[in-house]
Amino acid sequence: MNLVIGCDSLLIGQSQAIRHEVFVLEQDISPELEGDDKDSISQHAIVYLDCKPVGCARLTISQDRAVLSRVAILHAYRGAKLADVLIKSLLSYAQRQQVSYISVHAHHYLKNYYQKLGFEFIRESEIVGHHQLIELGLSIPLSDKLAAA
Repeated sequence: MNLVIGCDSLLIGQSQAIRHEVFVLEQDISPELEGDDKDSISQHAIVYLDCKPVGCARLTISQDRAVLSRVAILHAYRGAKLADVLIKSLLSYAQRQQVSYISVHAHHYLKNYYQKLGFEFIRESEIVGHHQLIELGLSIPLSDKLAAA
């Protein structure tokens, strides 16, 4: 397994391909709702297995705050804790960038998952396609919360 974080055209393209497969084709979210203008200003984490990109996540930093988004793992690779690797890597990256707070809008069914990573439930959020999202937040320093997760 290999993980890369960056913001170049290759990583953005790989991230968009994974997200299209997971969100658009699998979860029936329209391409217009999945796409936005944040890719070029975000850090993209891609996890590779046997040199194949199989999962992605995105971190958009603005001053000392960040938004974690677009976490996706290809269907055949779920259950291998790859989302944990992606998220924890981006949380560590955010800490190194002196981010003090990270928010995430996630599917409602992922509430417990994010809470185990230290996030706190904030509120019910928007509906995207047929999916109810919730907002969760995490204050940094992260070191204690990441070690316990």
